[in-house]
Amino acid sequence: MLYVMLFGKTSGVLKHDLLRIIALLGQVDMNREDMDSFVFCLASKRTALRLSKEMADLSTYCPEKRSVDKFNLPGGFSLLCEIAEVASAMLDSRVVAALNKYAEQIDYIHISDQYAGHKQPEDASLTKLPDVKRVMLFGFNIQSKGPTTQTMEDMKPLLQLVFYFMEKLRRFRLSKELANALVVLSPTAEDGEIEVRISDLELIERVWKRYSSMSLLSSPCPDPSSAKSKADKNRLRVEEAFLKTTHAARAEAAAARREEKKRQEKERILLEDDPDKQRKWEDREMKRQIKKKAPKMKQLKVKAL
Repeated sequence: MLYVMLFGKTSGVLKHDLLRIIALLGQVDMNREDMDSFVFCLASKRTALRLSKEMADLSTYCPEKRSVDKFNLPGGFSLLCEIAEVASAMLDSRVVAALNKYAEQIDYIHISDQYAGHKQPEDASLTKLPDVKRVMLFGFNIQSKGPTTQTMEDMKPLLQLVFYFMEKLRRFRLSKELANALVVLSPTAEDGEIEVRISDLELIERVWKRYSSMSLLSSPCPDPSSAKSKADKNRLRVEEAFLKTTHAARAEAAAARREEKKRQEKERILLEDDPDKQRKWEDREMKRQIKKKAPKMKQLKVKAL
C-alpha cells in the first residue's frame, strides 16, 4: 500500500519570483513475500546523518556510511547499506541515471525489513523487541514556479522511480536475484526515465549468454548465499543482544525487590519490642551473609570399587 503526503512552503526574494518547494513524502508497505531481508538508505548527506542517528533500523544495521563514488552518483549523497550486494543491485544504471538527473529533488530513499520508527530513549525499559515491518520510504523536494498541474508533471518521473523500486523489490532476492528475474529497460527510454518490463526465463538466459563474457559479469561474483546468511545472522545478533540486555535488567530488578523486602523485614523486626526475636533475626541474617560469601563447592559422589 502506498501512502503519500505533500507539504508545501513558499520562498523567494522578489514577490514576482516566488519559488514553491513541495516536500513529497511517502511510504510503501511491503508484504513479507514481496521483499527480502535487508536495510538500505540513500540520502543527501545532511539527511543521512540525521536518519542514522534517529531511525532504529539504520543505527542498528547500518552504523557506517558507504561511499557512492563507485556508483557514479553525485557527491551530495550518502549511502547507508547493510549488505554491499544490495547496493549493487538497487543502484543499477537506470536508477543511477535518474539519481543524477534529479539529484536536487531527491532527499532520501529508505528501504528496510526492520523498520520500527525512531530509536527508543536509552532509559526506556522494553520487555520485547519493537514491532517491525517491511517498508520503502521516500522523500522528494519539488521546486516549482508554475501552476499545480506543472507541479504534478514534475512529480511524475520521481513517482515512476518509486514504482520501479517497488517492482525491483518484489523480484530481488539475496540468494537468487539473477535466476529469479531480470529487469529489462526499454532502449527508447530517455535518460533518467524509468520504463520497466519483466523478462521471461528464456530472455534471461539469452541476455546472460550474451554478456557473460564481458568484464562486468566475468569478474567473480560474491556468493549470494553468504549475503542471505549475513542478513539472518545480523538479525539473530540483534535479538540475542536485546535478550541479554533485558535479562540483565530483569535480574537487577529482582535483586532490588529482594533488597527492599529484606529492608522492610528488618524495620518490622526492629520496631517490635522483643529482644529475643531481634537476636534470632540477626543470627539468621549473619549466617546468610557468611553462606553468601563462602566459595561455592561442587560435591561429587564416588562409588567404591
